[in-house]
Amino acid sequence: MLTLIKYPLMVFLIWYLISSGKLDLLILKNFISNSGLILLVCIFILFLTAYLAFSKRYQLFINVLGYCSNFKDIFCISMVGLFYNNFLPGGTGGDIMRVYYLRKKIGVPISVGTATTLLDRILGLLGLVLVSGIALTLVLVFTDNKLAVFSEYR
Repeated sequence: MLTLIKYPLMVFLIWYLISSGKLDLLILKNFISNSGLILLVCIFILFLTAYLAFSKRYQLFINVLGYCSNFKDIFCISMVGLFYNNFLPGGTGGDIMRVYYLRKKIGVPISVGTATTLLDRILGLLGLVLVSGIALTLVLVFTDNKLAVFSEYR
């Protein structure tokens, strides 16, 4: 029954985006033709690898707390969360959907789902801080004019 609602809604949303001009297919076509197929395949592989790793991390959180989850379910839940994060206003819509589907598919209580999602967000933030710190260190070490690097962004 839910499938009967999902697919027409998806078709309607795509039609709306194209007809309203919010999704310009000419820009998408130019991007694909200018970028080259090899670059796009590499981007897709990197994206998929990152989300496989994120899903595995999320599965470890769930399993450590004593709930049996398989990787396929967690990956699907992560992809649903990614979709909602990209298409709903704000940045937490996907997290709410992840908690909902953890409850629905695996039987994880809402409090545990919320805690694991929050922990996943915090570890993601710490990863960004770590990568930013490494990048800043590399810029400072390998740049001759250190003040010029920061003055350009004022």
